[in-house]
Amino acid sequence: MLTIHEIKRTIIKGLYDEFGVKAIDADMLLNRRPNYPFVTIKVLSFDVTGEAGNYKAEFLDSLSDKFKYDLSESLEFEPTVTLSVQAVGNDEFEVRDIADKLYSYFKFVGKPALDGINAVVVDAGGIQNRSVALMGDKVIEYVYGLDVRLRYLNTIERRSPDIESWNIGGKMGKNYFNIKGDIRDGK
Repeated sequence: MLTIHEIKRTIIKGLYDEFGVKAIDADMLLNRRPNYPFVTIKVLSFDVTGEAGNYKAEFLDSLSDKFKYDLSESLEFEPTVTLSVQAVGNDEFEVRDIADKLYSYFKFVGKPALDGINAVVVDAGGIQNRSVALMGDKVIEYVYGLDVRLRYLNTIERRSPDIESWNIGGKMGKNYFNIKGDIRDGK
């Protein structure tokens, strides 16, 4: 099962490999703020609603000596995640250039890395100036970024030993019953 952490880790590695850009998880920003310039990645929303998914079941050779077969079940679905990706620095032109690289990564350059984890960019928004003036009109740090929506393949799997024989007994009304069976014997 693909996790949001793995998606962010793939993007962080890809940005560094392609452009030499330092990227960090925005939720970790307070713990370890790198030197300028750097990129932050934050999850804005995560959506799995509205999709039932594709269910598959099959019998496989058992992993246990006690059983001949195991029941293998899987559910595949395609959730979406929206990320805020921002370039941060104290040189506005450098930050804009990095933001352009972010955009190109999500529109084209990062496709092989994202394909490798079964993710695809649904939408990469326009680059926005997200700088905040903290001291009058003076900007302390420049921030340019965009929101990116990704869709990815997620699979949940479960493997269970199959019931190959049974012995069910009980009382129905005044009568007792006992039902036995064994799938291996076809009974």
